[in-house]
Amino acid sequence: MNSYQTIYGTLVSLCREHELAPTFTLDQPEDALHGDYATNAAMAAAKELGKNSKELAEELAETLRSTLGDQVESISVAGPGFINFTLARPVISGIVK
Repeated sequence: MNSYQTIYGTLVSLCREHELAPTFTLDQPEDALHGDYATNAAMAAAKELGKNSKELAEELAETLRSTLGDQVESISVAGPGFINFTLARPVISGIVK
């Protein structure tokens, strides 16, 4: 399974745990400073859950850090609740090979 599939699958699982439809996007940001992937999952789920999207993004980021472990170098929250993923170097090396 590649890094995109792993992150996407993890987000889908989190949606299902909360009985939410997976209506988020997971894309490569145009600006490399925003990491290798970015998702709007918190913003997509916030309204249904009655939560602030930025606060929900922080909660999701913490869960994702522990779930994805050493596959990611960092997970950060930006703007109104985007979650940015920077892949770990060994993962990137595996992609390039």
